[in-house]
Amino acid sequence: MLNATVDSAKKTPAKAAPRSARSSVSSMSVAEESAAHYLMMHGVVCDAFYTNELRKCSGLAHRDVTVNIFKNLWTWGQLTHRQAELVVRLHTEGYAKLDKFTERKGQWAKEKTERGPVPVGSRVPVSGTVVSVKMKDTDYGPTLKMVVDDYRKFRVYATVPAKIHTVTRPQGGERELAPGDVVMFIAGRLSASKDDPTFGFVSRPSKAAATAHDAAHV
Repeated sequence: MLNATVDSAKKTPAKAAPRSARSSVSSMSVAEESAAHYLMMHGVVCDAFYTNELRKCSGLAHRDVTVNIFKNLWTWGQLTHRQAELVVRLHTEGYAKLDKFTERKGQWAKEKTERGPVPVGSRVPVSGTVVSVKMKDTDYGPTLKMVVDDYRKFRVYATVPAKIHTVTRPQGGERELAPGDVVMFIAGRLSASKDDPTFGFVSRPSKAAATAHDAAHV
């Protein structure tokens, strides 16, 4: 909560000061002067608006919402109490997301240094753990795709063969393929990414098999 109480009275555009009262030095309108004074008196709100780290992180802290409120401040000269609270809350949440994102980037960088090169070639066996599974729209219609972390320390992106769209649970029954499941298949063709030699692309996967991750430890 903000320490200072914000006047939440009905907002009305600030009236322009008489020409004789205007400063010949300052080109700011009355509303802009009020906004500047408001920011000086509400340091927490000012910090939330002017945090460069959050501004550079697209999508963090609902940036569009914050920008719109900032524009309103310079139009009306002040914020309502609710607007001020929202800006500070989004600022705090944004920092939490930024810290988490920075931590994840560090983990990705560490993992990348530990990876090995993709064994480019034809009919390359791939076996490892599923990292992600997503449905993608392709020229052939919706297609299930997966990223697999091979045991030889490289990752591949491949179409999920129809045979392993579902896996058998150890207690019986079937479920959809999910992250953590263990898969094995033959890559008809395995090529490396131009930007990352530790990441590969699979063409024509065949002879696939999968084991549910909860069954791998039974």
